[in-house]
Amino acid sequence: MSFFGALFGRGEAKAADASALTWTALRGGPSSKTGLSVSEANALRVAVVWACCRVICEDVGKLPLKLIQEDDDGTKAVAKRHPLHRILSRRPNEWQTSMEWRMTMLLHALLKKGGYSFINRSATGEVLELVPLLPGNVTPRQDVAGRVTYDVRDARGAITTLRRDQVHVIHGLSWDGLCALEVVQHGSEAIGLAMATEETQARLHGQGARPGGIISTSNTLTREQVQRIKEQFADNYSGLENAFKTLLLDNGMEFKPWSMSGVDSQHLETRRHQVEEVCRFFRVFPSMIGYSDKATTYASAEAFFTAHVIHTLMPWVTIWEQAIARDLLTEEEQDAGLSPKFFLQGLLRGDAASRAEFYASGITNGWMTRNEARRLEDMNPMPGLDAVLTPLNMGGAPKGGDKPDDGE
Repeated sequence: MSFFGALFGRGEAKAADASALTWTALRGGPSSKTGLSVSEANALRVAVVWACCRVICEDVGKLPLKLIQEDDDGTKAVAKRHPLHRILSRRPNEWQTSMEWRMTMLLHALLKKGGYSFINRSATGEVLELVPLLPGNVTPRQDVAGRVTYDVRDARGAITTLRRDQVHVIHGLSWDGLCALEVVQHGSEAIGLAMATEETQARLHGQGARPGGIISTSNTLTREQVQRIKEQFADNYSGLENAFKTLLLDNGMEFKPWSMSGVDSQHLETRRHQVEEVCRFFRVFPSMIGYSDKATTYASAEAFFTAHVIHTLMPWVTIWEQAIARDLLTEEEQDAGLSPKFFLQGLLRGDAASRAEFYASGITNGWMTRNEARRLEDMNPMPGLDAVLTPLNMGGAPKGGDKPDDGE
């Protein structure tokens, strides 16, 4: 059965809920004190919001995602023959790759109440495809018995109710456990101020071209003269292409320069501060989106990158691994040792010298084989390198607890 047949062929069609037509929805998002309405659409026009979403989505999307089978003895292997492995690692649906699907889901989860995908199953319950849903068209509900369902609105306004086992969900920090607290809503003041300062600076360069002073005259000017002066000034001195031109004055006019006000001198500082403020809502280190100050060095940037993996990406990776196990694997499969796994080793392995030191420590101390080190470097294993090396001074104690003789 196709996705649309599975989605709209079941459940009861309901009329669109008029209560959803709130003033906030009609105006395009919550209003900030700057007077600008902030929504996920115009928030993405702010460079720092775009950069934060992009760095998280791309970094999680490019990680290898595999289905792992762990045996009772602790041995792990990729479950390549399981149908879900192909869906997660290569093609979740007909038109998206695994990375494209993950970036879409995560972008929805970052900006809206969650990322949702319809689970298209076969008659036997096998997962056939995962199709992302627009988060604005999905309304989670929970009845008095605790059962969770999802009302999905299509392009015609008809609503279909999906069961919990038909929807794959990821979301971040939540108050009720069903929907995430939306960053765009709770960070509307920080995002709105970033939008306002950016628009102010753009208008200053596009229209203002301030001469940095005031023109005055002691003569009385007619309305026609005032209009002529305004037109000449607009034609010759307004706009970016006329910036810093020399003013030509007549009729006894004088030019008195203005000194830069405190608001002007702090405008750029405000824009810098808003970069840090918005980054706090996404839990992204500013250096990861190309922002740096005078104190940033190469060594600190490398430390920030490691912190980015641990503190920014790891929470989303853990959320997604647990959500996949909950929504796409049965309890029997999980008990049998199947689990999804994002591989972050490629992001944490550092430079060549650091990796060489790490591998040398593992191999000589006996907790890593040489072939395991080759696999981490995307190299094929070689015969005879699967044995664990044990240093001579780390031999086991004599059997039975007997102490060796003095001559031994």
